[in-house]
Amino acid sequence: MPFGRKSPLEALALPGVILAYKYSQFRQRRREAASRRVTERELSALHHKIVLYPAVSCKNEIIGCETITTRGALEPALS
Repeated sequence: MPFGRKSPLEALALPGVILAYKYSQFRQRRREAASRRVTERELSALHHKIVLYPAVSCKNEIIGCETITTRGALEPALS
């Protein structure tokens, strides 16, 4: 068939194909958004865990983190 002309069957099927494609895109975006929310939640939990429990070496020295002094002020850790 020449370019630009379609069979009647293709012309009838095209709207359904476009609709199916759009629905597929919609479902994929919802899946990605849900996955992104879970990942953000996990990263947030990990961040809080790191902040609450700083890395400690074998000698119980805090590594690369700030410590809270008895007066409640933050001081940089000595490495």
